[in-house]
Amino acid sequence: MLRERLFETGDVLVAPLAPTVACGIGPDLGTVGFTAFVALGTGIIFGLSPALHATRLDVSSALKDAGGGTTSRSRLQRFFIVAQIVLTQPLLVAIAMVVGIILSELGGRVDNPLTTNIVRVEFGTYGGVGSREQKLARIADVMQAVSRLPSVETVVPQSRGFDVADVRVHTADRGAGPRAQETVRAHIEGTAPGYFAFQDIPMRRGRELIASDTAGREMAIVIDSDLARSFWGAGDPIGRRLEMTSLRDRKGTILTPVERGRVDAVGPRTGVVVGVFDTTGAPLRGAGRIYTAAGAQWSKDTYLIRTRGNGTAVIPTIRQLVRTTIPDIPIYGNGLATLEQLDRIERRDVLQLSAGATGAGLLALVLASIGLYGVVALSVRQRHREIGVRVALGARPRQVIRLFFMSGVRLSALGVILGLPLSVVALNLIATSFADVVPLNMPLVGVAIAVVVIAVAALASWIPARRAARVDPLVAIRFD
Repeated sequence: MLRERLFETGDVLVAPLAPTVACGIGPDLGTVGFTAFVALGTGIIFGLSPALHATRLDVSSALKDAGGGTTSRSRLQRFFIVAQIVLTQPLLVAIAMVVGIILSELGGRVDNPLTTNIVRVEFGTYGGVGSREQKLARIADVMQAVSRLPSVETVVPQSRGFDVADVRVHTADRGAGPRAQETVRAHIEGTAPGYFAFQDIPMRRGRELIASDTAGREMAIVIDSDLARSFWGAGDPIGRRLEMTSLRDRKGTILTPVERGRVDAVGPRTGVVVGVFDTTGAPLRGAGRIYTAAGAQWSKDTYLIRTRGNGTAVIPTIRQLVRTTIPDIPIYGNGLATLEQLDRIERRDVLQLSAGATGAGLLALVLASIGLYGVVALSVRQRHREIGVRVALGARPRQVIRLFFMSGVRLSALGVILGLPLSVVALNLIATSFADVVPLNMPLVGVAIAVVVIAVAALASWIPARRAARVDPLVAIRFD
């Protein structure tokens, strides 16, 4: 989901959680060839229509249409313009929301002083010789050797988010917090023992997770202090229970409220609070965080290495040790780098994606505007004589402008109105996919996009309408 929801910026330690895969925007011959084929085919198909129409032209009808009558052909043109705006509006709404989420996530990143002396290493454990379990065991042995290097302080598996859940306090354990009776959205993440000590994050109450903690139906959990305060206020949350209902099915797809009763939905689980970590130094954004010692859920092929100095100096030593010990298990392209380096790479890639999405939206708007401009300009040309007669009889320029301008505005307004249901669908899809990180007022974005579409369409109508007002009546009457 958008590079595992960008960077999971709500996490305590700002660390990319998605596999390090290049996602830069570059030319691809297959994509270019397919696009060229579609464009050529579209041009041929839609170019044949007016050509075939010209071969069936009736002289009598043509002379009648010279006076400005509305033909079936012009109605078809107007239909296509309305359809284009109908499709353009929800596309722009979706792109605006996604780009807004991306920029908000980037702007909300928490600068952490540890990012230069923490190295992340990510291994490729699929394919090749041997089972994945055997490879994970060999990787664990190598990481033990890495932890003994003089410049390394400690090594832990990286935490990984594996669920989004609706959370509420067990009926018997409710406290005096402001949201004690409510259901709260939270991320559940698997983390290895020692993860909080690794990040220098103090436990406000209780303890960290330990190896003996299980992740069954009733599991030991560590929650963030904001979540604890919202449920129990100043009371002690240790030993209290939370009921967690997953919002995903067993394949990881987020379910709608209607779908949560499906047989493949993950049933409710109970978590017993054993610790509360302090979020003072690293405030969370969006949903709360719940950590569990779910050994099957943390990233056993991805490790975080805390060094005593800048991690860049240790990377060559770690790389050489890995190549010597487990040469058959590859490291991903950017899978061995400091968090500061990975942060720069992620920012660059996501900004490229944002730029591409924004460009696609603007291109769609420009194409719709060009189409509307063409329809209005064609209408001006077809009604050239009528305009001359109107001007000769005393019509003022602003009246001529209003005639064609309002025609274009009506088309764009009709397209916007018909596109509203699709825009609502687009907003609902985004709200479902990014339920806890939608930073914008979605209805306001929809209204703003509608205003922009109408404004651009109005401009595209005004230009040919203004040209119509400059028609010389003598020239126009002789035009046909």
